Amino acid sequence: MIGIAFTGSGKTLVFVLPMIMMAMQEEIMMPIVPGEGPFGLIICPSRELARQTYEVIEQFLLPLKEAGYPELRPLLCIGGIDMRSQLEIVKKGV
Repeated sequence: MIGIAFTGSGKTLVFVLPMIMMAMQEEIMMPIVPGEGPFGLIICPSRELARQTYEVIEQFLLPLKEAGYPELRPLLCIGGIDMRSQLEIVKKGV
C-alpha cells in the first residue's frame, strides 16, 4: 500500500504521535536512565525534513513537560552539528 497526501495534511503526526505516546508510556512505567535509548527512530531523506520533524516533536513535548509529565528528550542527529553535543544528549538517555 502506498499513501499519498498533500503538504500540510498531517502526515508527520501519523507517526510522531504514536511514538511519543509509546515513549511516554515506557518512561512512566520505567524511567529512562542515562545511556538508555533511543526508544524511537525517524529517518528522513533530507536535513530540512529532519529538522522540521524534530521541531514538530519538540512542539508536542514542551506542553507535556510543562504539564508535569516525565521529560522525553529528542535528538536531532544530522551532519553539520557538533558530534560531541549530540553524544552528550545520547549519554543522558534519549
